[in-house]
Amino acid sequence: LAVTKEQAYANLKTFCDKRIKRKRIQKYIGIGVISLIALSFIYYFISCYQAGHWLKFPWNTFNLINLFSVLFAGQVMGNEQKATAKALAEFDDKRFAGVLIEAYNYNPRSKEDHDLNRVADDALLRLLPQIRQDENDLIQEQQFEIIYYRLRKEDPSPVTLEFVKCLGVIGGEDCIAPLQKLLREKVNDEDKLGIRSAVDDAIALVNARLAKLKESQTLLRASSTDNSDGNTLLRPHTGPGNTPEDQLLRPIMNETE
Repeated sequence: LAVTKEQAYANLKTFCDKRIKRKRIQKYIGIGVISLIALSFIYYFISCYQAGHWLKFPWNTFNLINLFSVLFAGQVMGNEQKATAKALAEFDDKRFAGVLIEAYNYNPRSKEDHDLNRVADDALLRLLPQIRQDENDLIQEQQFEIIYYRLRKEDPSPVTLEFVKCLGVIGGEDCIAPLQKLLREKVNDEDKLGIRSAVDDAIALVNARLAKLKESQTLLRASSTDNSDGNTLLRPHTGPGNTPEDQLLRPIMNETE
């Protein structure tokens, strides 16, 4: 490849970002197309009812589906992006883990697509174990969604095990449900890969992080009693002794009382 790994990463990341935006746009366009077709049917039946006989159906409405298919074609990874993804997979750099997760092809149609998925997964087997707890920014939200999708849809494999371990290291509350679903639906009694144990460990780590985060966000309030006397002087806890009165502490009273 004639470009540096940083340039290759930037190129592939740009493509993946555009694909995510395109998929979001496709979702809204799809809703619009379905709504338009539904309205066309309603308008057709109302027109037939008013005319008292069947009218010619407006088949031209379905030409919009062809336009929608063209928009979907834009999210297919081209040969240049595939070559870039394969090149990035050769580098032992954990910064590329996220974009290699995005490079995964859900519907491989050719040998090249299958090869890309295999190369990307082989790289993830090396890169995911390198990610530390303070590096959760290496995996973005949309990349977590891809991990959850693969946990739901794919049979357990070595990369599944690394996904589970990675979620244990940097995953948040959102990853608990996919992990539990993986345990219920995909892990059998044989479990040669040890995924059940890895899921239990990952959920325990996530819960521990959440509890620690909640504890750090909890404010502590000083303890007091209803019969506290504002004139009572408190002596600093320095042991017995005759402390001068001007060094004694007085409880702060609520001025609104």
